[in-house]
Amino acid sequence: MKILYIHPDTTELRDSQCAIPIGIVGINNIINDEGHNVVGISIPVEKFINRKFNLEEKVKSENPDVVLVDLHWAIYSYSSIETCRLIKKINKTIKTIIGGITASIYYKEILKEFDFIDLIIKGDSELPISLLFKDFSFNKDTLNNIPNISYRIDDNIYHNDITNLCANIDNFNYYNYDFLEHNDVLFKKQGKHKENKNRIKLAWIPTGRGCSFDCSYCGGNRKMFSEVFKSNCMFPNSVDSIINMMQKLNKKYNISCFGITHDFGIFGKNYWKDIISKIKKLSFKPAIHNYLFQLPDSEYIKEFINGTNEEETIIGIPVVCGNEEKRIKNGKLFTNKELFNFIDLFINKKTKLEIYFIANPLYGKLTYQETINLIRDIKEKYKNIVNFDIACGFEIIQPYSKKQIGPNTSLKTFRDYYYRYSFDFLKDIKTGNKLEYLVGEDKYDAELTKIIKEINEVINE
Repeated sequence: MKILYIHPDTTELRDSQCAIPIGIVGINNIINDEGHNVVGISIPVEKFINRKFNLEEKVKSENPDVVLVDLHWAIYSYSSIETCRLIKKINKTIKTIIGGITASIYYKEILKEFDFIDLIIKGDSELPISLLFKDFSFNKDTLNNIPNISYRIDDNIYHNDITNLCANIDNFNYYNYDFLEHNDVLFKKQGKHKENKNRIKLAWIPTGRGCSFDCSYCGGNRKMFSEVFKSNCMFPNSVDSIINMMQKLNKKYNISCFGITHDFGIFGKNYWKDIISKIKKLSFKPAIHNYLFQLPDSEYIKEFINGTNEEETIIGIPVVCGNEEKRIKNGKLFTNKELFNFIDLFINKKTKLEIYFIANPLYGKLTYQETINLIRDIKEKYKNIVNFDIACGFEIIQPYSKKQIGPNTSLKTFRDYYYRYSFDFLKDIKTGNKLEYLVGEDKYDAELTKIIKEINEVINE
C-alpha cells in the first residue's frame, strides 16, 4: 500500500515551520515495518527548494492509497484541513488521516464539520497506527477494535475511547528519515540559527513524553496530557535509546547537533549522570540545543556544558518577565536570585545561553519596568564574561493553555483556530476587522508593539 505523509505549511514561509513533529518519524517507520511504502514531504521544505512547488501535482504523481497529515500545533489548523480537502478533490478514494495535539482536542468538531476527513488518531498513535496498517480494511468491524481513533464510514461517525497510553518509547525508530524527501534540507532548516547561517544540521530526539508543568501559554501542558492523552506522568526515554539515536543519526546523516524535547535534568540525578557519562564516550562530541522547562540543578548544568560541544551547544530559558510573582504564576518556578545563580554557571564558558522574555497581554498587566530593570542588571553584571543572548517577543495562545478562555481571545473552538490561521483572516485584519483574534500579535497590536520595541531597545543598548 502507498502512503503519502504531508507536513503542511501556513500562510507564511519560515524556517522553523519546516520541522515535522518528532512523533511522526516513529509513526512512519512503524508503517514501513508493516510492509507499506511511505513517502513523506514537508511542504515548507519543498517551497524553500522551489517556490512554485505544487502539492496537487505531487499527490497525483505519487497516487497514494492513504494520506497522513499532521495537525499538532494550532498554527496548522487551516492548512492541515485544506490539505485534506485538496486530497479528496484529487481522488475521493484516498483515505485521509490526521493526528496530533490539536486534532486530539477537537476531533469531534473536526469530523462533524469536515466530511473529507476519514479518520483521526487521538492521543498516542503508536499502537493505533500499527493495528490500522496491519490490515488496512477500512470497515467498522476492524476499526471498532482499534483504540484512540474516531472515524467516518459513509455518513456515520464513530468514536473509540482513548484507552491506549504509550508510556515506553524506547524501541521506536526516530532516527530513520529515509521516508522524507529532501531530509538534508530539513536538518539544515532545523539547525538554522542567527549565528550559524544554516551551517549546522540538527535532528530532534524525543527524550521523553508528557509534561508535569502547567506553564500558562503552553498547549502541551500537564492539564492537556491528563485530560486529552489520559496521561498523568512525564515519561523519560531510556538513556541507551537516546545514545543509540545519536549514534545512528551521526552515522547515517552526519548529524552531530541534536534538539531534545525534554531536558535530561528533569528526570533526576541518576538519569542525567548516566546519560552525560555515555555522551562523553561517544566517538564524536555532540552539540545539544536544550530549551529548559525550569531552572536545573547547578551540578547538572556544569556536567552538561563539559560533556557537550561548547561552541555549538545552546541552552535556553524562558524567564517570562522581571516580576517574580507573576513569573511563578505563569509556570516558571524560580526567583531572580535563582536566575542569577544559574547565569553564574556560564561565566567564561563558550556555551550560548539564550534568555527569553515574553511580552504578552495574556499574562495580565505585567510590570514591564521590572522586566527592563532585570535585563539591564543581567547585561551589566555579565557583559563580556557570559556568552548570552537576550530576546523579547510574544507567545501565540494554544488550545489548552491556561489563558485560552478569557477576554483577550476569541480562540475557543476549532473553527476559531481554523479561521485565525487562514488567508481570510489576513485579508480581514488588513481592513481592521476581527481584531479579537489577534491575541497579542505584535505586527498589529499597537500597545504590545510599543512594549516589545521598548524592551528590545534596552536589550540592544
